Amino acid sequence: MSKLLLILALAVLAQCALVAGDKPKDNFIRLG
Repeated sequence: MSKLLLILALAVLAQCALVAGDKPKDNFIRLG
């Protein structure tokens, strides 16, 4: 259970890091 949440968190953080210099707000909207 914890592993799934950890993987999801890492994926989100990785994507945020990749799009940090582009448009993080749009990225969050897409995820949400």
